[in-house]
Amino acid sequence: MKKIFTILTALCLAGAMSTKAQDYSSLLLNLDPASLAKGSTSFITSAGAYLAGQNAAAMSLSDKKMSIGAGYCLLPEKIGGGNAASLGTYYKTKSGFAFGLGANYMASAPISGAGEGGAPLESFKSSDINAHLGLSYRIVKGLSLGVSAKFVHSALTPSLSSIAFGADVNLAYRYKGLSAALGVANLGSKLKYGESEVSLPAMARLGLAYSVFGLQVSAEVDQLFSGGTMAGAGLEYNLLDILFFRAGYHFSSPTKAAGASFASVGLGARFAGIELNVSYLLASESMAGMLAFGLGYSF
Repeated sequence: MKKIFTILTALCLAGAMSTKAQDYSSLLLNLDPASLAKGSTSFITSAGAYLAGQNAAAMSLSDKKMSIGAGYCLLPEKIGGGNAASLGTYYKTKSGFAFGLGANYMASAPISGAGEGGAPLESFKSSDINAHLGLSYRIVKGLSLGVSAKFVHSALTPSLSSIAFGADVNLAYRYKGLSAALGVANLGSKLKYGESEVSLPAMARLGLAYSVFGLQVSAEVDQLFSGGTMAGAGLEYNLLDILFFRAGYHFSSPTKAAGASFASVGLGARFAGIELNVSYLLASESMAGMLAFGLGYSF
């Protein structure tokens, strides 16, 4: 039995992105480098490949018929170190239906410690797997409804793991350069680690974006039902639809389990349907130094 060490490890890892963990924080970690660079405005500006998990309703309003993407992220040591990988895709039909799926995998740096009597324990990695399936339908021109089903598997130690299920419901609107989105996310069951329970970060989401002359301005507010608030604002300049320059700021309530505040910058390049994105976080005690890459294709 690992007893005290296991309990302390579980508490530390469950609160990887906040000092007072009440929610499962891995679902708050945005792994899409394009929207991450814009203040993590993932609900309103997520790339098509990641829409099934961020805002399924937007799939039916996308300019692209199909998108696929993969990403890789180096996590800062202050939130456990290690790395994360993501994969997503969606397909839109002519009838207004669209469907997509994706998954995120996160693993900490190797963890070691001592059990009862000070005996050393074999090192291990905590890990999280979040998978999602999204469906959407264009109700009328410019307005669509989307739902996402989510599966979560969290392993804090080799002998301490749990699974949970959740769902999102979203509306998306688009007219010329204006985009808007409204919804609720992560409604579902709890993760149970022995006698302890951790809730999914259920929240209400609102996002707005406007594009004109190659410049996009985006803003998003997420209100956690547990009491925390997150907000982001971002800018993107599109040069001939080939080069993309991005920057933003993300705010999180310092007294609630809502992640961390940070500034972000990023670059993107697109040619013949192939897109490469990179983002970097700074000005944050816990998230500074996080580097994310993404590669995608759409048509």
